[in-house]
Parts: sequence; structure tokens; C-alpha cells
Amino acid sequence: MNFSSFKKRPDIQRDILFSLRALIADNFIIQIENAPDYDMLSYQGSSDSYYVFFNSWNFRYDYESVITCEIIKTRIFEASALHAISTKLNINLDLTEKSDFLLKVQNYNSELLDEFSFGTGSDGFKLKNLKVKAVDNLEKEIHYEGSFLGNSADISPLDWGLFSTVKVLAIPLEISREPFYLSLLAEGYLNLLGGNYRLAFFIIFSAYEGFINFNGGDKQERLKDKINFTYKSKFVELNKVQTYSSVINGHDKFEELRNDVAHGREKEEFTKQMVEDLLMYVTVMMCSYDNDVRTFEDLAALLQPSS
Repeated sequence: MNFSSFKKRPDIQRDILFSLRALIADNFIIQIENAPDYDMLSYQGSSDSYYVFFNSWNFRYDYESVITCEIIKTRIFEASALHAISTKLNINLDLTEKSDFLLKVQNYNSELLDEFSFGTGSDGFKLKNLKVKAVDNLEKEIHYEGSFLGNSADISPLDWGLFSTVKVLAIPLEISREPFYLSLLAEGYLNLLGGNYRLAFFIIFSAYEGFINFNGGDKQERLKDKINFTYKSKFVELNKVQTYSSVINGHDKFEELRNDVAHGREKEEFTKQMVEDLLMYVTVMMCSYDNDVRTFEDLAALLQPSS
């Protein structure tokens, strides 16, 4: 496998970031609060009506940032069903932490979630739609919206609840305890996805410099010398290291572009492709060094899919 074929693997960039611990793919369960927005429709009491609701879930203690978020399945659980599952699996049930309880059940035997739930309808209640509306990484909130057919008994019910399994691609909370270059790498990736290509390029290159310095390259002055020093300390014969020799020739151009940004003398507009090329170079260099990998075949075997 050469560099060209390696780059064409599906989701390869995310998989490398996943391996570097800059990204995490995760599933979790949240309880959906369906208190209606009465500005959309006034309270109709015991009459069946269509209601719309807007709410949010805070991920401050779960992720540093959320990149993508998708509700993949929603179920109704009655309180009696939760107690039945608790008895069946001998797992303690704390009714103030029902979402955490269901996540434990999902990790143990996900089929039980379908066995003990009611889909998205029960008696007169029917969930019509539910989707993620927005992700706010400043306030650390996932905003969702939905609608349902029901009456007063179905608004914030006490004896049953709606629970959604949510899939996210996120920057892990633990990244703050990792070397700072990983936070920079993740931030650069976020800016790439957001279309801020110049800033993304600069931040990703800064992450690379931080990585080189962290691994002993600060003993040299010129960045290219730092890189050679760092990699020769691990790979004695660099010309035989495919993951190094196949990508290092692109370094000078990347460094020139970085310096143009730093000194305000940009000669060309930054594009998505330019940033993606830099990110691939940087992450291949990081991942091969961290894992003592010399070929793209071995690097590909190392990576686990992020989705």
C-alpha cells in the first residue's frame, strides 16, 4: 500500500484523529423533555392535540466539543419496565439517573432495550418527529426539537419517559489532560469543518510544531532540523520508513504557507484541499511516530474505524 491508496480509504482522516485521541465516536442515552412551547399552540388540557417542543441537553461534563450529533433511535420506557430490567440484570436502578441506567443496559445487552420498551407511541401519545436542531459548543448544549400528539397526561409524564440513543463525533473531555498539541489539532479540525481554512491551516501547523517540540525536537533551531532529529531518534534509517519518506517532501511547501500567514504576506487563498493535505501529512507523521509504524499497510491495520 502506498500513500496515494492509503489516503483514499473511507473516513481515513477521522480514523487517524481517532487513533491520536483527538476525536472520539460515542453513543449515549438522554431523556427527552417534551414540555410544549405554548407560544406555538396554547394548552389544550385533556383534548388530544399536536404539540411542538424545544429543549436541550448539556454535555459540559461529557465532551469538550461535539462535531456531529444524530438521534438514531427513540423509545418509551415505563417505570415498571425499568424496575423489571433492573431485577433481570441485577443492576441497581437510581430513578434520578435513568439515562445512565439504560446506557449500562445497552452496553450489556442492547436487545433488552427493544424488549422492554414501547417504540414511540403509547395509549393516546404518539411522537411525530424528533431531531437535533443545533450544537452549541460555547454553552456545551445539544438543542433538539420535536412534536407529538397527546393531551395533558402526556406532557412531562411521571410514570413513563422518552429516551433517545444519540450518536456523536466529539472532541473528548480528557483532551485537556493530554499534551496541548492535541487540543490544537482538534481545534484545527473544527475550523476545517467550519470552512475557516486559513485559521485551520495555521492551527494544525502549530499543533505539528508542538508535537515535534514535545518529542525532543526543541533541541534544534530550524523546524526541518527538529523534525529530522526527532524522527531519527526513533527510526534510524529514515529512508526505509515509508510513512516518513512518502510525505516529508511536502513539508517545505506547508512551512512556506504557514510563514506567509504568520507574517501577513499570503500569496494565495487557502482552500479546503490545502488544509486537508496538511492535516493528512501532520497526522500521518504523528501517528507513525507514536506507534513506531513504518509502512502504510501497518498504519492502516492499526486504525480503528471512528464510526
